[in-house]
Amino acid sequence: MTAALMSLGPVVWLVLGAGFIVAGMLLLYLTSSPLLTTALLTAIVVGSLGEVVGKVGPVSAYPVALAVGAFALIRARRRLPWSPVLLATLIWYATQAVSVAVAQNPAAAQSALWEETHNTLPLLIIAIGLLPMLRRLDVVLGVAVAVLAGLAGLSVVQEFILHDATTLGGLTRLGIQDSVVPQLLGRHSGPEADPNFWGRQLLLFLPISLSLWHARLGGQRRWMWLLAAGLLAVGEYLTQSRGGIVAMLVALVVWSAMLVRDKFRLTALVSAVVLAVIVLPGVGNRLDTLLQTGSTSATAPVDPSLQGRTEVQKAGLAMAADHPWLGVGAGNFETAEASYVRRLSLGALATGLAPHDLYIQMLAETGVLGLAGWMAFYLVGVLVAFRARRAWLRLGRPKPGDPASLSAGVVAGLVGWGVASIFLHLADLPSLLLVIAVGAALDLQARQAAGWLSVPLGSAQKLLARPSPPALTTQSSLRRPLQLCSFAMVIVLGTMVSLPGFRARLWTAQIGVDVVPSNVTSSGYAYDVLSRATTMPTFMLVASNHRFVDEAATQVGISDKDRRQLQVAVSRQGTSAHFTLAVLSPDGQTAHEVAAATIQEVESYLNAVDASYRLLVRAPPGLSPPGSNRRLLADALALGLLGLASVLMGLHQSRRSKLQVAEGLVESSP
Repeated sequence: MTAALMSLGPVVWLVLGAGFIVAGMLLLYLTSSPLLTTALLTAIVVGSLGEVVGKVGPVSAYPVALAVGAFALIRARRRLPWSPVLLATLIWYATQAVSVAVAQNPAAAQSALWEETHNTLPLLIIAIGLLPMLRRLDVVLGVAVAVLAGLAGLSVVQEFILHDATTLGGLTRLGIQDSVVPQLLGRHSGPEADPNFWGRQLLLFLPISLSLWHARLGGQRRWMWLLAAGLLAVGEYLTQSRGGIVAMLVALVVWSAMLVRDKFRLTALVSAVVLAVIVLPGVGNRLDTLLQTGSTSATAPVDPSLQGRTEVQKAGLAMAADHPWLGVGAGNFETAEASYVRRLSLGALATGLAPHDLYIQMLAETGVLGLAGWMAFYLVGVLVAFRARRAWLRLGRPKPGDPASLSAGVVAGLVGWGVASIFLHLADLPSLLLVIAVGAALDLQARQAAGWLSVPLGSAQKLLARPSPPALTTQSSLRRPLQLCSFAMVIVLGTMVSLPGFRARLWTAQIGVDVVPSNVTSSGYAYDVLSRATTMPTFMLVASNHRFVDEAATQVGISDKDRRQLQVAVSRQGTSAHFTLAVLSPDGQTAHEVAAATIQEVESYLNAVDASYRLLVRAPPGLSPPGSNRRLLADALALGLLGLASVLMGLHQSRRSKLQVAEGLVESSP
């Protein structure tokens, strides 16, 4: 090593020396401003830029950003402010550490604990140390929203302009090539590998972008944040994540409830948003699969991913039942999963699959103690941000950035993240910690403002809040029930309209298939293999792949437009070696021809992989006409008319209340 260094020429040494000088000057410049440091750290964390850039030499971007933040915190020479979030974080890490002692695989538990602590705890400490120093926390949140909106915009460009021909340097990827929405080419995952986790990242900052728009009083910049929110929503749609869409709707409802004071406007806004999202192409189909999980109907689409998640979550609950207090150990879910899959006779879809439910994961790995520690950490983060909002509202002081609105965005984003975690396991923790740290900083600044005034928050409200005229409203006792009624009717109507059976009249071609051994002499052993828990689900998983429907449609001569309307469903009754394949299409002849050709494509594929079994079709496809929509249409029309009547009555009451307020103000004026 020494000889190699000595062999370097003077030019190389000069370049290295200049590089070190430039790096040192850049470090001093960045750490001179907490705003620059936190902006850099925020961009790298929320955009997963460390993964995109990769490792440069011996270090990667994320540790370098943490080192810069730590240096800036030391250089500021300020004591680390105390927040309940820090205590809750330590409690959660302590419960994780306790589970290591009982882990079936101690090495995996220690590795999981180390990954969580060294990647997240320094970030939380640095963020809570630096963020309260900033006068404008909205700038840091604006950097996060701008980075994510830019990445979501790249996904839009990739999908609709470049047609998924490139990853743009790894900034936008197709996490899953097969799209469940016929109009799209794939499921976009941004710079990450999994579209579901990318969707959870986007919805975390979607309410914050709306708060940035709400916090601005006017000007063109205000509408830039509304455009950013639209890009985040489109990016969420391109992930095609069911849990992400549900969580996004919940987050938007929470945000609207906190910032829209007029209840009637709130009802109309929430109804419009939910209806607009549900009627998007593919959303109704995706959400419909959640309702049909576990259905035995032959015409109900069987989603292999949902079936696998359901089975692996059964294994997780069984782990929690056997190890209720401390679990099987942090990071030991996959280690213990195989034995529970065999014991519970679960299908092959559950083997090696992550839990896809953060709360079941916590309960299985760390028991009741670990789940309580996690809930304490998460709920403290939400409650601290909510307390910050209440404190700023009580102070009533006008301030650039409107911290009360920002706090509402943080609360709504955290609630949405928690709902999305019902469908996903723990990942992308740095982004969550950054948002929690922002909520803690808003809380610290609010308490500092109240302390600087040397009066309790309640008194500060009396001293600083602007006087408002008395509200001389006499609302009708029917207004609130009418609002709730109209809200419920609009939601039900939108859901009914979005259902696949309502929007399209589909013919169903069903074909029964028996899986039989190819070699009659060894059929005894072959049938024994078929009776095992993993064999038939594997055949069904292969048959349900949309690839074979596409190949069959090409063989039959179906156009690309008609091919996108084809749906495939696979079902099985009991534990027999018989399954039913159904192809759904708006045209009956197309469904019949594609079903027959699909079975041939599946059999050709299976023969090429393993010729031990063959598919026996006992009869040609049976064709079922689409059901009548008249009853559903009548119900939807009736609900729509009632909802319209409720809205009109609510508008009348709102106008009447405004006139009464105006009359009261005129009478009270001197």
